Amino acid sequence: MKVSIIVPVRFRADLTRVCIDSILNYTKDFELILVQEGEDKEITKLLKSYKTKFVQNKTPKGFAGAMNTGMDLAEGEYYCFLNNDTVVIPNWLDEMLKVFKDDVGLAAPTCGEVKSFQHINYNHGQDFDYVNNPFVLMGVCFLIKKDVMDKIGRWDESFGLGGGDDNDICIRIHEAGYKLVIARKSFIYHYCGASF
Repeated sequence: MKVSIIVPVRFRADLTRVCIDSILNYTKDFELILVQEGEDKEITKLLKSYKTKFVQNKTPKGFAGAMNTGMDLAEGEYYCFLNNDTVVIPNWLDEMLKVFKDDVGLAAPTCGEVKSFQHINYNHGQDFDYVNNPFVLMGVCFLIKKDVMDKIGRWDESFGLGGGDDNDICIRIHEAGYKLVIARKSFIYHYCGASF
């Protein structure tokens, strides 16, 4: 069961390196797709130094556009959309995959920097929580079944360079009859907008 991890990169080569290294060190059975937005020689050199799939949108398409560009190269059964200002830890992806049942369309990990139900302080030993309000989840990291994306369509690029596209994808998945879940035993660090 391969997961396609799609990471859009526009700024912050320093944080991007930490993000990629953490994925490579703490993840198994995946392919990594790096999507560069715009032109920056330092970032291009960094991304090409890894043995991963790489694509560049020389004219930035925004978060949604970068995700769609990455999906065009993806071969996994699941898509993991991950910000480049994050750091993953051991078992982060395995714990998200565990919560998928027939009716689950999207899983998100817990974080320490969000001001929502997705915050780690809401963890009380449970494996997961269902989310009824699509606006609760932040698009820092979403794990979505390929079949679900095939059904609901691609990320909406009309949102421009960023903002609201994560809410939109959650709403469409929810309205298609799938459940949204927070995987309580999965955690990632997030530098909260550092590379926006």
